[in-house]
Amino acid sequence: MIALGGCVAYRQADLPDRPRPDPTSEDLRLAAAGLERSASGPVDIDLSRPLSPGQLGLIAVIANPDLRAQRARLGVAEAQVFEAGLLPDPQFSFSLDRPVSAPGLVDAIAGGLGFDTSSLYTRPLRQRTARASRDQVRLDVAWLEWQAAGQARLLAARIGGLETVRGLAFEASLAADDALDRTLRAVARGDLSANDLEARRIAAADAGDRARSAERDLQAARFGLNAALGLSPDAVVALIDPPLSHPPAPDPVDLVERAYR
Repeated sequence: MIALGGCVAYRQADLPDRPRPDPTSEDLRLAAAGLERSASGPVDIDLSRPLSPGQLGLIAVIANPDLRAQRARLGVAEAQVFEAGLLPDPQFSFSLDRPVSAPGLVDAIAGGLGFDTSSLYTRPLRQRTARASRDQVRLDVAWLEWQAAGQARLLAARIGGLETVRGLAFEASLAADDALDRTLRAVARGDLSANDLEARRIAAADAGDRARSAERDLQAARFGLNAALGLSPDAVVALIDPPLSHPPAPDPVDLVERAYR
């Protein structure tokens, strides 16, 4: 055994020189099929197609790096439950005494077998404690999975809203720039004063700031969704357009006609 132990040597593990690749659609489908809590039945996951909120939540549960670490804790807790049920190995001893100067010169042979009986009394308590710890870890993992799935769905809804805000902000910025351009021509003709031009410039600058802020918020939400799904920041996730939560705005002409009735 000493010779075998001497053969063990430290070997340095090289760090990866590139990030972990994103999971493929097939990887996610296989992982989803292995989930014990798939109460809603099989879910088809295809990253090349727009994803629904339910699919996003499932991907977050499967691929989120924090959840993978928590599920590793669950594996450790299961191993501790198994360890708590183990009994100590019996102890066997043997000795041989060979006298060299005592009279009679009779060899003394002794043997013994020992077992720690106290482990029999503490084993049920250790098992209950380990099972309680494992159940606590399971509940913690389930709670974190629920939070991760909800966060992914919330980010998807936020992205949809921010895309609308960005579109409106850029339309407002274009309209403000067009108004500024027309005001510049009007001032050049002498139709408007410099005060009117300054107001248009302030409005155009404010509209541009709002458009850029909307773009930054949208990018931050997309990066947050990729992180929640365990994907790289440059991964493109297509989302299913959510249904309108409110009816469309009424026609202004119809409102005017109703007002005159």
